[in-house]
Amino acid sequence: MAHVLPGLAAIYGSSSMKLTWMTSIGLLLTLSGFTFLISDMNKNELLWIEKFQIKLSRSHKVIVVFREIWVLGTTAVLISSLMIMAMRNLSAGLIVAFSYLLFASIEKLLKITFHRQRPFQLSPAIQSHQPKTPNDPSFPSGDTLRIWLLAITFPLLFALPDFAYIVTSLIALLVSAGRIILGVHFPTDTLTGSGLGILSASVALVLINHFHLII
Repeated sequence: MAHVLPGLAAIYGSSSMKLTWMTSIGLLLTLSGFTFLISDMNKNELLWIEKFQIKLSRSHKVIVVFREIWVLGTTAVLISSLMIMAMRNLSAGLIVAFSYLLFASIEKLLKITFHRQRPFQLSPAIQSHQPKTPNDPSFPSGDTLRIWLLAITFPLLFALPDFAYIVTSLIALLVSAGRIILGVHFPTDTLTGSGLGILSASVALVLINHFHLII
């Protein structure tokens, strides 16, 4: 798989070790998000977001930045990115799209199962600063799923230099943090969403390697 992941193979060692590491992180994050089911966790997260937003309200510029980068985790950006990937390598692009649909289905199933309300719906002290107010359940975060899938697969499929992985990961972290700062998600929502995104990328990369798709 080193021919598909030259940059990360050099950074993390063998391709199998890299995938094991990435899958482990994805599973850990996914499971960590379920801690919201523990007694008082939901209340504690809510109080944390309330205090955080009060502090951030003094700096409108911070809110504006996270409002602007919010779009990077949307379905529209994901579809556009998948189309670009498909233009680069049709089979690889379709595999990434398949993996996304698989894990997006898991995300939707979890939303329906737990039907967790969003922070701004539960506390009048928390505002939704997102340009488009969401009305679907909070757990898990679909935006973090999408941004982490793109953060890992996009630079790899285009064989971008190692520095690109650092940049896309930082962007994904900012988008994930923005879900909390904008008042539309709990931290545990973003943990599971990020984990699902990383697992989705792992599945895509395994399939790309299986079908010997050289990027």
